Amino acid sequence: MLDQRHVGLPKPRNDPNTDTLESVGNHNVMIACLPKGHIGNNSAANIASWMISTFPSIKFALMGGIGGGVPPKVRLGDIVVNIPVGQFPGVVQWDLGKAKQSRNLERTGSLNNPPTSLLTALTALDSEHGLIWLQDTDLAGEIEREMADTCQQGYCSLNNLNKDLGGRLLCIGIEAAGLMNNFPSIVIRGSCDYADSHKNKDGQEYGAAVAAAFAKKFLSFLQSNDL
Repeated sequence: MLDQRHVGLPKPRNDPNTDTLESVGNHNVMIACLPKGHIGNNSAANIASWMISTFPSIKFALMGGIGGGVPPKVRLGDIVVNIPVGQFPGVVQWDLGKAKQSRNLERTGSLNNPPTSLLTALTALDSEHGLIWLQDTDLAGEIEREMADTCQQGYCSLNNLNKDLGGRLLCIGIEAAGLMNNFPSIVIRGSCDYADSHKNKDGQEYGAAVAAAFAKKFLSFLQSNDL
């Protein structure tokens, strides 16, 4: 996926990130991953905080990863990217924990929009390759869940949420909310399962691979002065 790997640079002793420095086309990029076994918004926010501290010249982040697709609009291996529509930034944070008690889903926060330069690059990518955008006029891309649920309870809540949103829900994920309000970013998810009671890990590697491939192609549409 990457064109060239660079020698690592010195970093602060207390920086926990394992940073990989690479080149993709004409762009220099830094790749950081969550610690193994650590998921969620807090972990993503910590990664972003140290990334900005160690590499203050970084302008934005592409948050690649996997998500649970919501049929019939999204199938396994599809890519979901957050695009702001109306009052929504493409990623909407809901607290499914509160839904367990009240049986109503509660939106818990407002997230920042992706930078204009990234949205312009998406437009250029769409113009050349004819991407299929499924977002309706009221809601875009991905729902960010605040906490993990059991399969039965989580799936029930997601069904209710999708109904409340007029069937516009495309993808379920975690971590994005921990990054979007701390650093300019855009979320790229490869659909690895259907976010239901039959979800499994079989498609995770493929979902991650297609998200990475899309991110690389997306970078080729960014101008050098955008980075």
